[in-house]
Amino acid sequence: MSAVKQGSVEESSQSQQSLWSTILNEVSESSARCRMPSSKTLIVLGEVNSGKSVLVDKLCESSHTQNVVAGQHLSGCCLEYRYFDVRDEETDDWLSRMGVWILDGVVNHSSLLEFALKKDSLRNTLALVVVDLSKPWDVIESLKRWTRVLSEHVDSLQLPPKDMAEMEKALVDQFRNYVDPDVAMDTTSVGGDKEDMGLPLDASVLTNNLGIPIIVVGTKSDQLPQVEKERGFKDEHHDFIQQHIRRFCLRHGASLVYTSSKEDRNCEILQKYIVHRAYGLSFKTSATVVERDAIFIPSGWDSEKKISILSEHMKTIDDTAEFSEVIQPAAVQTQSTAEPKEVWADDDQMFLQTLQVFAQKPTKGSGQAPRTQQTTTSDSKKAAVKTEPGEGGKETVLANFFNSLLAKGRTGSGKPPTKDAAAEYDKMSAKTDRRSQQ
Repeated sequence: MSAVKQGSVEESSQSQQSLWSTILNEVSESSARCRMPSSKTLIVLGEVNSGKSVLVDKLCESSHTQNVVAGQHLSGCCLEYRYFDVRDEETDDWLSRMGVWILDGVVNHSSLLEFALKKDSLRNTLALVVVDLSKPWDVIESLKRWTRVLSEHVDSLQLPPKDMAEMEKALVDQFRNYVDPDVAMDTTSVGGDKEDMGLPLDASVLTNNLGIPIIVVGTKSDQLPQVEKERGFKDEHHDFIQQHIRRFCLRHGASLVYTSSKEDRNCEILQKYIVHRAYGLSFKTSATVVERDAIFIPSGWDSEKKISILSEHMKTIDDTAEFSEVIQPAAVQTQSTAEPKEVWADDDQMFLQTLQVFAQKPTKGSGQAPRTQQTTTSDSKKAAVKTEPGEGGKETVLANFFNSLLAKGRTGSGKPPTKDAAAEYDKMSAKTDRRSQQ
């Protein structure tokens, strides 16, 4: 009896040990997942009012925000810092924290990148280049401008050639080894293999390799219908714009995402894709190019062959034309940015001379103009005194009044009259009234 009892106690002890081992293993695995690098950084570049800050608000879910002012600017901070938490998509466990630096849209402030993008953090950096889709005529120039800023800063860090070569190779390998999630599921189900992996890249791919993963984000995609209405754009215009953006991305090995913070379109996909590229977490969203306001093209998916499909839909536009020849700035945009004209006030004497001309014109029913003499520097005062009020009545008095003011303005050093103009006019009017009563 005692032997049976002792056996059950041993079994219970072994069961407890097994339970504790399971718990410890789970904690160990969870801790391992949480020990992810916390030095990952996202650099956000783009024009003023392109929607950078609103987009980052969506990425950070407006919960964890901190601003670091590195110089003041009229529109806010020149360099702004925020962060968002990285969580496990399945368990919602906290894994890490990703820092976000936002440079304002003034190119002259690009020197501030030295605080955000340093030599020792370059390997752990992603770049977001934001363009405003509501102003499509500026898209390509904006992409060129900010990638040039990024390239110049990377060059200024003077990384060892070996380190730079490793970073460039990592981008090439990522692009070459990309597998679309939908294709991966199909090949797995039929027992296929990745035949395209390891093949050389096309000549147009990664010709401008900066060593940093780049994600091109087109903001305000919800305004594309409004742009189409105002500019008379057709589907082929949007295809033409998309074609040029995708070729730019191909040259830099960049991804492309069209977003709308207003309608919360593709913002969650962008956040997950950033985490995927930074930390290597799983990402199961495939590329989509069907909806023109929700484009998503991960790095490695696109090619010249796929981009050329857009040319098939262009009937009235030459797909080989320069971007600026087809997508031109709106006329209203040019007018709104034009400098206001300066307006100069007339000199006092010039203003009085103008009034004198009107005062000397014949009035209705008078039959003739007031008999005033030409005003000169020497005899203008005499002319104003000797002139008799004619048939013009008070109009003559008004003419004499202005002649007197002009005369006083021209005497001496050209200083304005010293007497009160209203008092002078009342005095002359009273004198005229007395003469008419006599």
